[in-house]
Amino acid sequence: MIVSFSGKVKNELLGILPARQHCCEAELAALLCGLYRPDRKPSAGDGGVSLPLSLENEGLTRKLMTLMERISAAHAGGPQDAVARGGFLCENGVIRAREGTDSWETLLGALGMNAAPGTPSALSGEVPGALLRRGCCRRAFLRGMFLACGSMSDPGREYHLEFVCSTQQQGAQVLRTLQKENLTGRMVPRRKYFVVYLKEAEEIISLLSLMGAHSALMEMENSRILKDIANDVNRRVNFETSNLMKTATAAEHQAEDIRYIEQHGGFGRLPEGLRAVAELRLSHPDATLKELGELCDPPVGKSGVNHRLRRLSQIAAAMQNHEK
Repeated sequence: MIVSFSGKVKNELLGILPARQHCCEAELAALLCGLYRPDRKPSAGDGGVSLPLSLENEGLTRKLMTLMERISAAHAGGPQDAVARGGFLCENGVIRAREGTDSWETLLGALGMNAAPGTPSALSGEVPGALLRRGCCRRAFLRGMFLACGSMSDPGREYHLEFVCSTQQQGAQVLRTLQKENLTGRMVPRRKYFVVYLKEAEEIISLLSLMGAHSALMEMENSRILKDIANDVNRRVNFETSNLMKTATAAEHQAEDIRYIEQHGGFGRLPEGLRAVAELRLSHPDATLKELGELCDPPVGKSGVNHRLRRLSQIAAAMQNHEK
């Protein structure tokens, strides 16, 4: 199975579990807000209440559950996690609070998102600012948001990284957080979403480093080096091709002028130096000015050959005007 570059970045980020509790809280809050879909209604049935989260990736579900367990356990003040005590369960990509528990309220309260489960204001707004005071927590927040709603183009084709946020509030918070890390993002509406994006290679590399995607960063750097080399080669080839075409066109015009002089009886009246260069041009139509100069006896410099060829063109032009 072929994994996209964006998928490689996410797979690398899924393997990162923050060591500090406050960073876990920042990343989990970002995941919940980024995965929350306000247009879907929370469900309550067998297994208790579930929030409308967009969970299509097993690895992402596993990381989300791990962070929820850790934070719920820490908040409960005991070594047992919330799942072991019956707080949450995951079935078919859906995370539910067990019936009869207040696990969602407890978890959201621990994150400073004090609202009833399923209430749009709980997750469709911003992550509480208190969770993003530290630089390490801002980096964890960006990692969580990228895992939840981010994507990146293959750097071999173009440089583009984006966060597709479900609300303008979330997009604005992502944009502010990028700016605090000295990254210049842009936000635009796209249908019902708000997209925050980066298009500069240096800034995307900086963001990958901040989020901890170092392997993806190295792959992007290698891709960028190869792209720069290819672009440089293309520029050189285009430059050389252009020069060759100009040289060939100039040589063709020079040969036409010399043949006109020859056909109209002016060849025998040419000074020896001009006649020698004229004969060499006709016998060596593809030669450069330098090569023609080296064939002269004695050799003539490039500027000298160019001067004689210009003089021949002037003579041909004068003869044409005289005929008119």
